[in-house]
Amino acid sequence: MWQLIPAEEVVPGDIAHVRAGDFVPADLLLFDGEVSIDQSALTGESSSVLRSAG
Repeated sequence: MWQLIPAEEVVPGDIAHVRAGDFVPADLLLFDGEVSIDQSALTGESSSVLRSAG
């Protein structure tokens, strides 16, 4: 069962359900699917980057 918890309570090993528009930590590990990520705050790139599991 999914539940909402404050970001400061997320610990290594937790599994997060991510939807379009969600903010995610830089060290999130993707298990399944693909996401388009705006990582401009980290790299300065202005375009989104496609990431997939593996």
